[in-house]
Amino acid sequence: MKRLIAPLAVSALILASCQTNLKIATYTDDFVLPLSELRAQDSLSVNISAEYPIGKDNVSDLIRRGITDFLFGYGWETDDCVDSIAVYYRNALVDEYLAEYLPSVADTSDQRIMSWGFETDGHFLPDWGSYHRYENVFYEYRGGAHGQSGCVYFVFSKKTGELVEEQEFFKEGYEEPVSALIRQHLLSDYIPQLKADGFDVDELEQGFAEPTGAWVNGVYLPGPKGVQWTFQPYEIAPYAFGIISVEVPWKELKAWVR
Repeated sequence: MKRLIAPLAVSALILASCQTNLKIATYTDDFVLPLSELRAQDSLSVNISAEYPIGKDNVSDLIRRGITDFLFGYGWETDDCVDSIAVYYRNALVDEYLAEYLPSVADTSDQRIMSWGFETDGHFLPDWGSYHRYENVFYEYRGGAHGQSGCVYFVFSKKTGELVEEQEFFKEGYEEPVSALIRQHLLSDYIPQLKADGFDVDELEQGFAEPTGAWVNGVYLPGPKGVQWTFQPYEIAPYAFGIISVEVPWKELKAWVR
């Protein structure tokens, strides 16, 4: 079992309210670990805000386990208490960070940025239909020119608490026709916004027009007007364009929804 490190910031369970019929709480952690007195400008920071169900029923239990797996990884040798798992996750980052940089702190010729930063914001979105919906917005920096941001969604069955994967939500054979709809809406909805903002998007527009320009990727979010797909930086466009989301209306998807 991984060792525990005394927290440098307060971690707390706070009862929270949101637009879901689940009873939920929020785990928070604002942790900063300076690298050393020799590198006072460098540190590891871990900022977590994570909503999760606290009910004792099977649905809440499955969703809670799913959320902790998504946010903190799999296979922790501890119980399913969210705050315990989050602390083990943070301590694993501490171990990795110190192993990476402590051997170099006394080397004045090493001018690398020796700071890491991790931010996670996981929260429930308003329930929709038969589903609980969860959003995780995150940022990770491990040195270099810039970090990696992202936004992913998870859809849980209200009845069972199980994760509803994209391929379970849609009918068999949906991949190619639905991907074509995604590319169509990237061209008709997203590209015009970029042009209006003054971006040069000729190459991006040509890329989206190709059959491989965008594809269903599992990061889907059903809602009142349709289904939204979200693509991470670098996934279908250069980093500068950030996170890209596009929505396909229900009327165009009805032939492929189960």
